[in-house]
Amino acid sequence: MHRMQVHRLCGGVHEEQDLPPEFAKDVEFNAVQAKQLKDSGAPAITARKDPLPGAAERKKALGY
Repeated sequence: MHRMQVHRLCGGVHEEQDLPPEFAKDVEFNAVQAKQLKDSGAPAITARKDPLPGAAERKKALGY
């Protein structure tokens, strides 16, 4: 059985079976985009961007 974890914008992770209905369309979109990228033969994206201003404070406020 395939298990997918979906990251929420405010931090945290939902298991796919616990995903709120309003995020279901995002799972389908991500699956289609991931398949297209994989099938294109393009290299994996491994570069990270710098955090947005205030990210450290937000992360601390959320308890991470």
